[in-house]
Amino acid sequence: MTMSKLQHLIAQAKQGLSVMESISDAQWRALAIQCGAAERAEVRQRIQSLKAMSLEADEGDDEQRDDIRCAIDNLNLLLSLSEAHERTTGSPLGMHLAPNFPDDPTMRQLVQLLHEELGLPERKAISLNTAINFDLGCDGADAEQLMLALEERFVIEFVDYDAYRYFQPEGFDVFLKRRAKGRGDKLPLTIGMLYQAIKAQRWDTQEVEAERRV
Repeated sequence: MTMSKLQHLIAQAKQGLSVMESISDAQWRALAIQCGAAERAEVRQRIQSLKAMSLEADEGDDEQRDDIRCAIDNLNLLLSLSEAHERTTGSPLGMHLAPNFPDDPTMRQLVQLLHEELGLPERKAISLNTAINFDLGCDGADAEQLMLALEERFVIEFVDYDAYRYFQPEGFDVFLKRRAKGRGDKLPLTIGMLYQAIKAQRWDTQEVEAERRV
């Protein structure tokens, strides 16, 4: 049976958690920004189903009732976070987005973050192939700050991310400059690669760079 997007997102959030561990608040926030209208409708349906189950549960089965109540609370939290996100985010005014540019909560949140951190140009078309290092001039401390913000906001697991593959280091440290090897050897880090990593909630270099080659 094919999982819905909501089921897939929740399953991803639960990966690595023990039976006794719960999805963290940060993970619920990351889930919320990836939920669109269809996912919110599914959440509402789930809440109604759980409420019906609670009414049918045996009166003496307090543990089952507590589990259902906890699930309802979590889904209500997810719904409220997603609705709040939908009300307050969107593409920055004046942004020129290329045709067929993804328009979903995840991409809107990413574009908003890039605008906050880098200041996206208003007259230049932004596409999935726009490189934040080559086209938007992101480097050094700005690049470090951006990737930290991405990790925090989207709860991305950076499996094998290497900043020197894409960015020049800040300052004039000889060792770091030698490791960075010069601007000409850098690879483009595109908005599409960031989008792919956010959706997967993990940065796997081979996977995200495959997105750039598509």
